[in-house]
Amino acid sequence: MKSIVIGTDKLKSIVIGKSENPRAFKNVPDRKVLPCTYYHQNKAWMSATIFKQIIDNFASHLKRNKPDQKKNILLIDSAPAHTGSDKWEYNNLVIRFLPVNCTSHLQPLDAGIIRSAKAHYKRELVLRTLQMHEIEQNVPPLDIKEAIYIFARAWKAVTKETIKNCWRVTDILPASLSADIRMDEQVRIDVEDELVENMAALFNTFSLECKWEKQDVLDYLDMETGEFTEKEETEEDMVTQMLQNHGGGGEGFPSSLERNCFCSSSYYSHSSRLFGSKL
Repeated sequence: MKSIVIGTDKLKSIVIGKSENPRAFKNVPDRKVLPCTYYHQNKAWMSATIFKQIIDNFASHLKRNKPDQKKNILLIDSAPAHTGSDKWEYNNLVIRFLPVNCTSHLQPLDAGIIRSAKAHYKRELVLRTLQMHEIEQNVPPLDIKEAIYIFARAWKAVTKETIKNCWRVTDILPASLSADIRMDEQVRIDVEDELVENMAALFNTFSLECKWEKQDVLDYLDMETGEFTEKEETEEDMVTQMLQNHGGGGEGFPSSLERNCFCSSSYYSHSSRLFGSKL
């Protein structure tokens, strides 16, 4: 699947929600117009049934759009929902598992693709908050429909250079493919720095109590809000802890804008399936 390896065939993301008909979809006459493929499960988790539907659709996509590619391989991890999928038979697709306990080292998504998507997603949340602040409006709660569109923009922003480099660093491709995707390491650094510097500038555009440096933005991008929600801490607790981590404090701490920028991320903990599923 060379076209996917080199990042030129980015498919719609998969979104799994709890409700078959979310209230936010009320005015969506045809879900095919959504920039994702939506499934539902009572706990919003990937299931074997949903995974089978996804792979069936993927095989059909290859047949329609890549008719000349007679043999394609799909590498997946050994998540419970994937059990037995390597026995499924398709004319144009073979499924193979990555070695157990090696996903973080061999899975290109874990090598940086997911992190890049999360970073762009959080940047979109920051932009949303700052736009509301600029017109002096309260930041409205984020529903699943808006979250889907925000993530679609984030996924679109993940460059083919990032995808190529993540495949390269795992070193799992045959030499014939690896030679085609060689990329100077400096490209990866520049791509990441550009995003980080852009986000720091966004924060510092407004009169926040503390100046944002590059490391502060990196800390924010790496923050996993799910770690906090497991402790049943409030959004204010989460905001305060994060700002303390990068040196905030003092009178007027935290500001309403700082609070909104971080609390916009709270939806991330509830919609992590948008970008956390390693298919």
